[in-house]
Amino acid sequence: MTTVPKTEQTNVTTPATIPLNVPATQVSSFDVGFLPIPIEQEKTLHTRFGVQTSPDTFHGIMYFTIPKAHEKKVLKLIPREYRHLFSVLWMEINYSYIPPHTDSDILTVINIYIITDDAVTTFYFPNATAKSVQIENQTNGCIYNVNDLFPCAQFKAQSGEAWVLDVTTPHSVKTSGETTRCAYCIQTSKMDYHDVVKILT
Repeated sequence: MTTVPKTEQTNVTTPATIPLNVPATQVSSFDVGFLPIPIEQEKTLHTRFGVQTSPDTFHGIMYFTIPKAHEKKVLKLIPREYRHLFSVLWMEINYSYIPPHTDSDILTVINIYIITDDAVTTFYFPNATAKSVQIENQTNGCIYNVNDLFPCAQFKAQSGEAWVLDVTTPHSVKTSGETTRCAYCIQTSKMDYHDVVKILT
């Protein structure tokens, strides 16, 4: 198990204890061939956050529903007795920088990264005067100005790795911008980060 240190280092292996203030933990690695990749005809847009730059062009994060057969296979990562507390979406990021934000209506996600685009995910602590804003379709999630935040941890996932993320903690994503970053996103609004890590380790 790999946990994210509080420094700027990435992918550092630490003892199998889970510091309560670490916002991301690698829980498993897969051969990506184990998971089906949804084709365009199988994906239905669920929600997206970003900017529509033209009638045909959107930049940001997009989430798609996927066939039930795909979802069932992905959920095998979760112990059977907890699977009803999770849902699965296909995530795509097609922009080089997603600013610091918290997710809407979700406490914890498990991302299984398929195409990483050399992305680095950074977590932050807000300073005492940090202000947040919301875009149109955010509910309890929000966006922060990076100048109001202190970086506390980061990781760079590899293809096939599964990471648990506390998405109530502000986090940003920086990619190379050369391709679309893709991952299966197993999410829950019922279990917090520490409880999810416990059932998976």
